[in-house]
Amino acid sequence: MISRVISHDSPLHKTVVENVMWRIRAADTVHGKRMVRWNKAENLMIAAVPEASVDKQRKANRNAGMPDYTTVQIPYTYAAVMAAYSYMSTVFLARAPVHQFGGRHGESEQQQQALEALIAYQVQVGMHMGPYYTAFYDAPKYGEYVVGIYWKEELQYVSEIIEEPEYWMGIEIPGSLKKKKRTRVIPGYKGNKVFNISPTRFMTDPRVPRMRFQEGEFCAQYIEIGWNEILRGKENGRYFNVDKLKNRYRNAAGNYGGDTAEGPRQQESSALERPDPTHFGSSTVKNASDVLRAYEVYIELIPSEWGLGKSDMPEKWVFTVTYDYGLCFEARPLGYIHNKFPFAIGTVEPEAYGILTRSFVDVLEPVQNTIDWLLNSHYYNVRQMLNGVYIGDPSRIEMRDFERREPGKMIRLKSSAYGSNVRDVITQMQTQDVTQNHLSDIEFMYQVGERLGFNDQVLGVGSPTSRRSAAEFRGTSTFSVGRLKTTSEFISATSWAGMQTQLVSNTQQYYDDNMKIRLVGDLAMSAGQKFMQVTPEDIAGFYDPVLIDGTLPADRYAQGNLWRELMAQAAQIPDVAMQYDMGKIFAWVAQLMGIKNITQFARQPGINTQIVPDEVLAQQVASGNSVGLTQGDLGSVPEPGQLTGMGPTG
Repeated sequence: MISRVISHDSPLHKTVVENVMWRIRAADTVHGKRMVRWNKAENLMIAAVPEASVDKQRKANRNAGMPDYTTVQIPYTYAAVMAAYSYMSTVFLARAPVHQFGGRHGESEQQQQALEALIAYQVQVGMHMGPYYTAFYDAPKYGEYVVGIYWKEELQYVSEIIEEPEYWMGIEIPGSLKKKKRTRVIPGYKGNKVFNISPTRFMTDPRVPRMRFQEGEFCAQYIEIGWNEILRGKENGRYFNVDKLKNRYRNAAGNYGGDTAEGPRQQESSALERPDPTHFGSSTVKNASDVLRAYEVYIELIPSEWGLGKSDMPEKWVFTVTYDYGLCFEARPLGYIHNKFPFAIGTVEPEAYGILTRSFVDVLEPVQNTIDWLLNSHYYNVRQMLNGVYIGDPSRIEMRDFERREPGKMIRLKSSAYGSNVRDVITQMQTQDVTQNHLSDIEFMYQVGERLGFNDQVLGVGSPTSRRSAAEFRGTSTFSVGRLKTTSEFISATSWAGMQTQLVSNTQQYYDDNMKIRLVGDLAMSAGQKFMQVTPEDIAGFYDPVLIDGTLPADRYAQGNLWRELMAQAAQIPDVAMQYDMGKIFAWVAQLMGIKNITQFARQPGINTQIVPDEVLAQQVASGNSVGLTQGDLGSVPEPGQLTGMGPTG
């Protein structure tokens, strides 16, 4: 990742910054409109209700010890989103291995196995699973997920204080030890890394739909880079103009890349509390590691038109500019042989023509709003009935007593009303609950939600029958449903497969090791080798991802019971039993049922440790099932390692 150095005061720097700025502003015209709905989705997922002035007063009353009520929200949307998240994450991530591939042009099974093992190693050591789970949470929440992919070669700088003896003219001075700091550079993880990008911070070319952003001219993400990371980038040649960056931004208290600039940070106004890069700066915490706001922009450009080369063919470049478009400090060709933008966007709605798609939160918003209104209006009416509506004569009662809210209060009459009939001074109006049917109406709205694809099976709710069969229970627990199956298949074909292709391409381009890696697969292998040596030559070729079929993984316990019945039936049919290795089937079924160490009890080949009692052996010989050996017969049995016919060694 070595950049082309562009001086901050050169005409080329001005050209780059201006071109980047206009593209980000063009994308923001569409992105900013969608930001309102994304903020609303975040509020619904954390059950944040907009707080009116009257709610603030009620909250203050509760904090002061005076019971009061406020608006509540039923987490119906949250339940639906979490159900979809659970389904999709199970479908995609419960496979073993997660990424599976098939050869396109006759690549051998061993090559496919080597590639899957290497990618599985990257998933585990590169810690991909966390971003994967987050992606499938973002998909129903925002309507899409955004995942970034890049190749990482980590170097760990480890420092320690050691004691070394001092020397004089090459001779060690006895008893003299001097403390020194020693820094070692230790190679770390080498492989693909993936990371999540909030859709609120990722912008694409507004001339193409979001789902087909790879066909656009550019895409960009808003980033917040720690100063330590900038120094590492300067060391390896990725970032330049760092001195100018330090003088202009790092020492400007509260600036950090232009706090007043336009962009996602100003538009993120939901109740979701995000990390704040300006939490403290150089003026408040001495020697603090600051955070710089910037845009990382990927553009397919013609180098000759930008002044970046003589080529007239489009190339993909990466530029990083500060948040206020004041300074560019990264400019380099993308360099990946797959020649794609290193991102994957998965959408839950198969909308191929709109720039942005709807989320599950958007679809359920009318249902959610109606449920909240039905519930809150019912509670308001009940509270009104409990508190009562009174008609009183202010000239004859003490209004301070009447306005007190605590229960069991006493209302005093004024002296001028002494002796009056109390019912003539104050009386309570008759009220009735006009919202008593609202709770049943909420059940009706749940049925409307079911028509949208979120029934009891999706939400993991069992049927109201008193007794359920095992099949019904498994169906409820796995909440298998066709609509989410189709959504999963769509994401697999349009996004997940593209990300897998980039993982393979990056690995083939940059992997240069010779590692022994654990084999992977569904239950791997019950016998045989557990590891294989993987070289760059072993993964050469063309591979296609195995698409997700959208179905939940089989219930292993039920599958194990089925195999157990088949083994029992096969044992009763000798012709069938002779065609299969029952020992291996037994070990495989045991692992299927969750027993991981069954192979340690396997018998070693060629060794029979069974001891037969003498009386049993005599019976076998008498019946003709065994042959007894005499002392002379032993001479005809070759000794271990002895050639036939050579005789015993004596």
